[in-house]
Amino acid sequence: MQSPVNQIRKMSIFSYLVLPIEASETIFDSKPVLPCPRLGIHLIAAARKTVRDGGTAMKKGTAPDPAIGVWILSVAHSTFRLLPPPTSSVLRIEAWEDGLKVSADTIDDQQNRIRPQTSYKFDGKDYPLTGTLIANTVSSKRIDHLITESLWKKDGTVVLTVTVAVSADGKTLTATRTGEGRQGQTTQDVMVYDRYRPGG
Repeated sequence: MQSPVNQIRKMSIFSYLVLPIEASETIFDSKPVLPCPRLGIHLIAAARKTVRDGGTAMKKGTAPDPAIGVWILSVAHSTFRLLPPPTSSVLRIEAWEDGLKVSADTIDDQQNRIRPQTSYKFDGKDYPLTGTLIANTVSSKRIDHLITESLWKKDGTVVLTVTVAVSADGKTLTATRTGEGRQGQTTQDVMVYDRYRPGG
């Protein structure tokens, strides 16, 4: 039996992850996000709000999670072996209770706009992963202050492992997604994101 990843391999990179955009809520609080020649995304209002919100700690007396912020995928510095690369992608990470709310705004290789999202704590428990076809829950744990690991599951079965590492200077976020390749071998996508700083 084929793995869920192989069953959807003919679809575009993120199309298998999410429902059409009408089925998911707006990620950014600004006007609709539209493709543009260079980046494909308008970010200023969202970035300002996220940077402002990220300045508060998730818990009183604790430092903000270093992953909080708006991140822009550097396709040129990323490698994709599981699925084709997207045209552009913007990742927004916010504080949520004592965990994180993670959402993405992506233009895939077929110029479709899609938006996966989830909210979770680092307690190893399963939390809903909305709008996805390949997985319906995610469980996460913290390796250290800069590194986390999440398991994407479909009906309780792990289909992807995603490790997220923030650089020591806080400027880069690297998400390594591990799953089953075409021939049944373990393979990876390594997605490199640059932090977006309003006015920078």
